[in-house]
Amino acid sequence: MGTADPTFERATENLQLKIGGMSCSFCTGAITRALGRQRGIEEVHVSLAHEEALIRYRPQEIAPADITRILRSLGYLVRDPRKVAAFEEEAALRRRERRDLLSAAAAAVLVVIAMGGMWIGLWPMRPWMAWVAWAMASYVLFWNGRRILRMAWGAARRGITNQHLLLAVGAAGGYVGGLLGMPLPAVGWQGLPGFPPIDFFAV
Repeated sequence: MGTADPTFERATENLQLKIGGMSCSFCTGAITRALGRQRGIEEVHVSLAHEEALIRYRPQEIAPADITRILRSLGYLVRDPRKVAAFEEEAALRRRERRDLLSAAAAAVLVVIAMGGMWIGLWPMRPWMAWVAWAMASYVLFWNGRRILRMAWGAARRGITNQHLLLAVGAAGGYVGGLLGMPLPAVGWQGLPGFPPIDFFAV
């Protein structure tokens, strides 16, 4: 009976991908760790400047579709660099990010104005103000921040700590703190002391 050729079994191929959504070295590190833990991955080189990844893998153990799926589960936009549509997808992503950033900035300005007015005594704190702050915080966290939350969840599932996970944990802490301090006058609840909702929602 013949034996398998070890050279054939260890044959590798290269896969080059354009990756959208990377912003710093945390992203390149997260991608390198996530792929490096997979069976069949030999080497991973990620370029933040060129937004590309070059992966050397063993096709007998992992398929390009699996590699792409892992990257997308982390929240990144993965494209074939040979296709012109990649540039259109990148432009659309940038437009969405700009819109989300502008609306988040507008909500943050309103919260800061409300807090500043209370601090300098222009108007007293009213229960309805906390609910307005909750509505704006919910919009910013779950709509504007949906991509960051998705990327944080993808990193957490794979045991990776990156800036998206840290941002999500910090934002969630502020949101929960605001909820603990929310007044409910209808049932006589004024919120837990030490948890000013507007201050926490501003986080």
